[in-house]
Amino acid sequence: MIGQVKYSWINFRRSFTTSLTQYANLILSYILVGISINSISITKAIFEGNVSYRIQQSYLIFSIVSTILSLFLAIIVTRKTVRQIFNHQIKDIALMKNVGSKTKWIYSYILFYHILVGVISFVIGLFLSAIILLIILYIFKMGSYGNQIKFLPAFLICGSIILLHYLVTHNEILRILNENNLEISSKGLKNYKSIFEFDELFKKIKPARKFGLKAFLRSGEIRSTFFFIFLISTASIIFLFSTINIGNTFMYSYTEQFGKYEYLIGKENVVNFFENNIGYSEYNYSDLFTEKSSLNSDFINNLKENNVVYDIIFLNKRKVSEINVTIPDTVNLEQYKTVGKERSLNITIIGYINETIFLDRLIEGVKPNMEKNEIVISQSVNKMLLDDYTLEFLQIRGLKERYRVTGIVNENFANGYTIYIPMRKLRENLLTSNGNCILIKSVKSDIISKIYTNADESNYRVAEIKKIVEKKKKELWNVINLVNSIYGVLFVITLTRFLAFGILLVNENSDDIKLMYKIGIKKKILRNCMLNDMSLNTIPGFVLSFLFGLVIIKYFIVENTVTKLLGIKITLLCLSNFLITFLGIIIGVNEIIKKQ
Repeated sequence: MIGQVKYSWINFRRSFTTSLTQYANLILSYILVGISINSISITKAIFEGNVSYRIQQSYLIFSIVSTILSLFLAIIVTRKTVRQIFNHQIKDIALMKNVGSKTKWIYSYILFYHILVGVISFVIGLFLSAIILLIILYIFKMGSYGNQIKFLPAFLICGSIILLHYLVTHNEILRILNENNLEISSKGLKNYKSIFEFDELFKKIKPARKFGLKAFLRSGEIRSTFFFIFLISTASIIFLFSTINIGNTFMYSYTEQFGKYEYLIGKENVVNFFENNIGYSEYNYSDLFTEKSSLNSDFINNLKENNVVYDIIFLNKRKVSEINVTIPDTVNLEQYKTVGKERSLNITIIGYINETIFLDRLIEGVKPNMEKNEIVISQSVNKMLLDDYTLEFLQIRGLKERYRVTGIVNENFANGYTIYIPMRKLRENLLTSNGNCILIKSVKSDIISKIYTNADESNYRVAEIKKIVEKKKKELWNVINLVNSIYGVLFVITLTRFLAFGILLVNENSDDIKLMYKIGIKKKILRNCMLNDMSLNTIPGFVLSFLFGLVIIKYFIVENTVTKLLGIKITLLCLSNFLITFLGIIIGVNEIIKKQ
C-alpha cells in the first residue's frame, strides 16, 4: 500500500507540468463552485434590507441558478478530465500489465493517483476562490462582507465532486483493466474505426469536411459533448448578461421613478427623510416619522400663479398592521381557515393627490378607488406583511379605518417598504391638510429664483433631485459593479472552458493529425479538418443555449426586465465562444506539430 501511494506521488509530481491543462480544468471547476456558492450568501447580505424585494429576489434567483450551472459544469469537467488523464496513463498501465504487476496493485496505484489529483485541486481551488472574493470585496470597499465567505457549504458540495471523481476513476480502472487491447481503450472506443474508413459513404465530401464528420461520428460522446457545450455556453450567457441586466433594470426603474422631477421642497426634516430613503441604504425597521404637518397654502398658490408643474405628497413612516380574515376552507366547506398572521411593520406612507405618481409602476391588481378605503402597496410590503393581499386588510396607526389592498407597485423608495394612500383619507384623519412635500416636474429658469426666495420665507428647503439621484446612483453602481465583478470572474472561467475544449478535441485526434502531417498535409488543412469537427460538436449546443439563455434572463431571473438588443448581444457572445474554441484548435494543432 505504501509503495502505491509513494509511486502515485512521484507520478503526480512528474506529470503535473506536462498535464497542466487537465489539472487546471479541475482547479478552475472548484474555483467556479466555490465562488458561486459563496456568492449566494454575499449577495443576500449585500441586498437584503438595502434594496427593494424585487431586486433582492432577482439577485437571489440568479445566484442560485449560477450555482446549479457551476455544479453541473464541475461534474462534467471532472468526468472528462478523469478520462483524459487515463488516456495519458494507458502506456503506464500497459507496461505494468506486461511486466506482471498484479491487477490489485495497478488499481491501488491509479486510484491513489487520482484521489491525490482531486484533493490537491480541491484545496487549491477552494483557497483561490476565497482569495478572489476577498480581493473583489476590498476593491469595492465592502470588506466587511468577507465574513459571508463560508467554507463548510463549499467544502460539502465540492466533497461530492471528489466522490464523483472517485467513482469515475473506479469505473475507468475496471473498464481498462478488463480490456485486452489497451491501445483501443486509449481511444475510449470498443470498436475503433480509422479516420480513413467510410470512403464509399463520404467520397463526395471534401477531405477536410470528411475528416471532421468522421471524427465527430466516431467520438462516441456526441450527446455528452452537446450537453457540455450547451451548459458552458448557457453559463457564459447567464454569468455575463444576468447581472448586467438586473443592474440596468434596477437603475432604469430608479431613474424613471425619481428622474422625472427636478426639485424637492419641504421642511428640513421632510427633505432629509426623503434623501435618506432613496438609493442603497439599510432599511430601519424601528425608526418612525409621524410628524403631522401641512404645506403653506400661500406657497402653493404662488406655484400655481407661476404655472409650475408639480406633485404634492405626504411623507410619513408609521406602524402598519395586518388584519387577518376567516374564510371557508376550499377543501372542507364546513370548516373555516384563517388567512394572515397579524404581523406589523413600520412602513413609509406616501399620501397622494394625483394617482399618476404610481400608476405607471402598477404591476399587479388594479388602481384604488380614491373615494373608498383602498390603497396600493409595494412588493416588499406584500412579501413581509401579507399572505394574500386580495383577501386581507391593513390597519395604519393614526388612521381609524382599515384599508383594502387593490394592487402592487414596483417601488424603489424606502427600499420598497411603502404604501400609497389617497390624501383625502389623511385629511379625514387630521394628519395633514395638503401634504408636506412638493415634487416639481418642470419650472422656467426665471421662476426658480422666486421659488427659492418664497421657500426661505416659509422656512422650506429646496433640494435638486437630480443631484440627490446622481449621488445615490454612484452608491448603487458601486454595489452592482461589485456583483458584476464576482460573476465576471465566473464568466472568464467559462471562456477558458471553450479554449480547453478546443485543445482537448485536437488531442483526441492527435494520432491522425500526426499521421497526416507526416505524409505532407499542410497545417492549414489540419486546422480546417478540426474546425469541421468542432463545428459539428459545438453549433447545436450554441443554438440551444442562445434560446435557453434568452428565456431565462428575460422571463425568469428578473421581472419586467430592460433588454436592449439582448438577442444580438447573446448572438455575438456565442460567436465569440466559437472563435475561442477555434483558438484552442489552433493552439492544439500547433503544439502537436511542434513535437514532430
